Formats: sequence, structure tokens, C-alpha cells
Amino acid sequence: MARQEFLERLADNHEIQIKKTLEDLEARIVSQISTVTEGADAVSTKIAIELRTDLKQYIDETYRTTADTLVRDYDQIVNEFMEEFGGLDIPDKFKSLTKVDLLTINQLKFQQFAGFEDLANRYLNEISSQVYQNAIAGKPFNEMVKDLRGLITGEVDRRGRPMSTYASQIAHDSVMQFDGQFTVYKSKEAGLDKFKYTGTLVTDSRPHCVTHLNKVYTEEQIRSIWQGSWAGKSEGDPFTVRGGYRCRHTWLPVADEFLDDDIPEIEEETTVARQSSVPNVIISSLLTRGTKATRQAYDDDFNSQLTDQQKIIINKFDKPTEIRNSKKGFYQPSTGILSAELNSLDKAKFQRGLVAIDDKGVKSYVISHEYGHHIDYISNKNVSIKAWSETNDDFFRAIEKDKRRFKGTNNPDLTGRNPDGYYVIDSSELQDLFDKVATRKRLPIYDKSGRKVATVPVTQLLDEGYGNVSDIIDALTKGRFRKNFKAWGHSETYWQKRGNVEVEIFANLFCIQHNKKAYALAKELIPNTVKEFEKRMKVLENL
Repeated sequence: MARQEFLERLADNHEIQIKKTLEDLEARIVSQISTVTEGADAVSTKIAIELRTDLKQYIDETYRTTADTLVRDYDQIVNEFMEEFGGLDIPDKFKSLTKVDLLTINQLKFQQFAGFEDLANRYLNEISSQVYQNAIAGKPFNEMVKDLRGLITGEVDRRGRPMSTYASQIAHDSVMQFDGQFTVYKSKEAGLDKFKYTGTLVTDSRPHCVTHLNKVYTEEQIRSIWQGSWAGKSEGDPFTVRGGYRCRHTWLPVADEFLDDDIPEIEEETTVARQSSVPNVIISSLLTRGTKATRQAYDDDFNSQLTDQQKIIINKFDKPTEIRNSKKGFYQPSTGILSAELNSLDKAKFQRGLVAIDDKGVKSYVISHEYGHHIDYISNKNVSIKAWSETNDDFFRAIEKDKRRFKGTNNPDLTGRNPDGYYVIDSSELQDLFDKVATRKRLPIYDKSGRKVATVPVTQLLDEGYGNVSDIIDALTKGRFRKNFKAWGHSETYWQKRGNVEVEIFANLFCIQHNKKAYALAKELIPNTVKEFEKRMKVLENL
């Protein structure tokens, strides 16, 4: 356990160092702004633009310098590993570092430093933008300082997760990830394929880690187990991500003297397809075009996204007037036209759009989502072009009640619809919500010859239907979730239109109802809204 204890101490120490560095960075920035303003009540836009050069210098001299020092400490990780590794029953040639090992170590260091670098660039832009926006608004100096402190350390007037939160997470995880990467590399080099999951338990240790702690598995078993889903899971190689963000556990290689009989058998889950007595819904005849095979595939895709209850409901009401197999998803209640792409996928996202490279994406339930809109409107046809969800007070109040399950602030509701006030979820809650539906990683970009030329930071969904859950969160935050976290959702302008929050949440619940995992997550986040949705579905089923 000596190496494990060393790793945990090093990770904790790196967190302390990075937090202290950011406190210094914050102090230098505030001091510089105070100096250049020369006693003025506010910062001019000219000064705000010129400050960017100083900000970059301060970030380089503090944060980047510290990050470089932390990464150099990873040599200690290598030394600790090799000391333990040398005690295993393996050929002597593997008990020392080769030139190739040293090159690999440097490459792994570079990968971890890239995480620190990405954060530096992100916050240089955000801090510069904060200063400039405050200058345009003419905010007093003391208010600008509060905003900056919130952005960097989060000590005052926190605006979302501050830089210190992300940086400390990177500092911690980089230690453990580097160790995991080097462990599997060196172990496989020596022909070892058995590993023990080890570490200490803390009060918030994930159930997944508790289950597997101190157990030994083959590499094949590990990769099979980590294909599953659990709370806090991070996408990536299991030896690198282990139990997810801030996980304190690691893998220890086990030599062949460990008996195979002691390795637990992993029971494979078998799924027996449930035979439904409810006939499938046929909508392919409404397609504006498509071969016979395409039309059949469209019906198959649609029905795979439906429960028996939904099939019953759909067959009770008139179908849309027209269906288009198009990448642009929408439903027009005034015309009854529905547009949704066959076999649609939610691809990874980054600042400039979609990335298809090395990303297969996850299933996007566009057809059932748009059809959910249709059901919402057509079942309320006595009300002129109004969906049930946007006219039902119980559904509205349930959404408002669920908002208040999260930390936030209450404001007067000028629309008069909600006498309890207009509730705004704190930005500090959004990172936790993001971690439930998505993860961030880097994907490669290739030139025309197929040569990798760069990597880009992306947002990837954790599972099918999670794009719809993300859209629900975005609805609760009126677009801030999508804007600030590169998550799935709609524009802030879209959410300002009365009724859009309700109709989108209804459609999202409709399209994930068949997916136990995504629907369970939605029920965890908005239990009161789901209850009202299910009541409505029961009414429609029994019409």
C-alpha cells in the first residue's frame, strides 16, 4: 500500500499547490487592475483590452509555471512504481527503465500538461471577457473585483465553478491518471495482465469503487466491467479514468504467482427480448420520400423508441400530415408536419461545432421526441394550437417545484403566472448536473493524408438519451447549461418564449420513457414533473 499512500498524498499536495497559486494569481490581477485604473471608479474599455497582455503574463508566471512543476513531480510516481514493480516475479530486464520507457514517460507528461494548458487558455479568455464586459457595463471597481474573485477562486460572488475548482480537479486526477497510464504500459510490456483495484475509501467513495476494491481481475475482465454504467463514471480507458473524477483508487499489477482460481468470474448479463402484444406503429407511409427499405427502417427505428403504452396512445390519435426524413428535427403544430432523421446520433461537441473523428456518438431519439410534440399538441386540440404541457397548471407548477430542489435564488415573476416568484438555479449546481450526463475529453483531428495534426477538447454524452436529459436541464436554466457547458439544449432566446420550457420537457420525457437508464436519471432530477407526465400518459392511454 506504500505506493497508493504516496499517490494520494501527492495528489492532495498538488491540489493545495494549485489552489495557492490561483490565490496568488487573483491577487496579482486585482492589484494590476487597481494600478491601471489610478483611482477611477470603473475600468475603461481601452484599459480592459490592454489588460489581456498582462493577464496572459500573470497566468504564465503563476499557473502555468506551477503546472509545469507539478508535472515534473511525476518522475516520483515512476520511481515509486518501479520500486514496487521490481519486487514482482518478472524477468530482470523489465525492472529498469529503457530509452523507450523514458520517451513514453515524457509523452504521458505532455498529455497531462495539456489539461492544465487547456484550462489556462479557457480562463484567459473568460477573465479577459469578464473585465471587458464589466468595463462596457461601467461596473464599479469593487463589483468587478468580486466578479473576478468569483471566477478565479470562488471566494466571493461565485459565478459557476471557479478556476480553482477545475484546476484542483485536474491536479488531483492528473496524478492518478498518469500513474494508471504508466502502470498498464509497463505491466503489459512485462507480460502481466492481472491487476488489483486498490486504494482507500472515503465518505463519498462511489459504490462502483466499493464493489471492486481489493479485487483482482484480468485486463479483459476490467475492460468488460468498465463498459457498464455507474454514478460518476468518466469515459475513457479504465486504467486511466478508474472510478471517475477525483477517484483515489489505482491498479496494482499482479504477477503470475497469483492463482487464477482466485480471480472472480464475471457473470455476463443476458437480456431476453420482451415480446410485446401491442402491434407496432406504422408511420412510414407518411414519409415524403424513401425506398421500401428506408421506410421499413424508419418504422423500426421509431418503434424501438416506444413503450407499449406509447404505441397505444399514438394509435388513438390522428397521425402527422407529413413526415420528412431530414437532419433538421422539428414539429409544426399549425401544419402537422414532422421532420426527424432516421438513426440520428448525438455527436461530440466543441466550441466550433461537431466532431465526427473518433466519435461514434450515441443514439438520439429525434423521431420519438418530435412525435412527443405531436401527441402533446394533438391531444389538446380543443385549445387552438396550444400543447397540453404549456396550458396545464399542474405541469407548470411541478417544473417550478423541481427547480427549487436545486440551490438558487428567487426573483419576482413579472409575468404574473407564478406568484411564488421566478426561480434561478445557481451556476454552482451546473457542474454536478453536467457530470451526470456528459464528460469532456480530447479527440484528434487529421489532415487529408490521415495524419493526426492536433487534438480538440470536446463534450461527449455518457449514454443514449442523455442529450434529452441535458435539454431538460437546459430548459430549467433557460439556456445557461448549453451556453456555459457546451451541453445539449436550445438557445437562451428560444427559452424566453412562453411555453417552450414545458413543451420541450414533455417531448424529452416522451422520447426517453423507453430507456430505463435515461428515464431514471430524469426522474431523479425532476421527480414531480415526471409524476405529472405519467399522470397525463395514463389519461391518454385510457381515453
